Amino acid sequence: MNQNTDEKLSELRGTVESVTFRNEDNGFTVLELDNKDELITVVGVLPELFAGEELCLHGTWQSHPTFGRQFKAELCERNLPASADAIFRYLSSGAIKGIGPVLAGRIVEKFGDSALEIMEKEAHRLAEVEGISKSKAEKIAESFKEQFGIREAMMFFGQYGLTPAESLRIWKRWGTVSTEKIKENPYLLCSSGIHISFERADSIAMSMEYLQNDCNRVRAGLTYVLRHNLANGHTCLPFEKLCDVTAGMLGIDAEPISVFHLIYHGFLQHVLFRL
Repeated sequence: MNQNTDEKLSELRGTVESVTFRNEDNGFTVLELDNKDELITVVGVLPELFAGEELCLHGTWQSHPTFGRQFKAELCERNLPASADAIFRYLSSGAIKGIGPVLAGRIVEKFGDSALEIMEKEAHRLAEVEGISKSKAEKIAESFKEQFGIREAMMFFGQYGLTPAESLRIWKRWGTVSTEKIKENPYLLCSSGIHISFERADSIAMSMEYLQNDCNRVRAGLTYVLRHNLANGHTCLPFEKLCDVTAGMLGIDAEPISVFHLIYHGFLQHVLFRL
């Protein structure tokens, strides 16, 4: 998960010992990190982290008036646990639905350091563990796939400067197809509830090498101009002016926008209704 880098940020590495608080809505998390020397309290928007995961954090040290010294994480790189002990703590933490401490112990006893690799690539073998039927093995594999999907999505969105909190909102909207949705149409980031500005979405689209006159870009540009004028108290905007302003903002000719309007003749009425 990446944001804009800051040379003043300190680096902290360690293993998640426990998660003491998590806000499921915004991803704000308080956890204890073992850096081999001491347990350090870490706070920040760090959704979907569990005990046993290995982290590389970048952030700042701060002193809380009640809780004392803690590390405020701004950036987070994460790795799945590799050792049998860390895997046991990860599985026991509730990270994967259907697995508790007892079952976690049996899985690790059976597969050792390869437990998570088995879960990812040969999930049917989980049925070799006492207490896991074939159907339960499938459900566990699906839960693991979802957890892995969240991780992959956050890494994908992070490379475009989206924060963990923003990535979490996207995931909650589209789930396992989040990255495909945004690759197909980055301007979905402007959707209600995601709260990404048109300028940022447009920057992301351009970094994905979208064409300037792509219909999704034109659609988003028209919507942005209409909403901007509505917020400024304008209830009427001549179509010619709408085309000219949008074309100027997008850096394209006004003619394609007029053609767009003819093709999507009901689009403006739809947008105005939703505005």
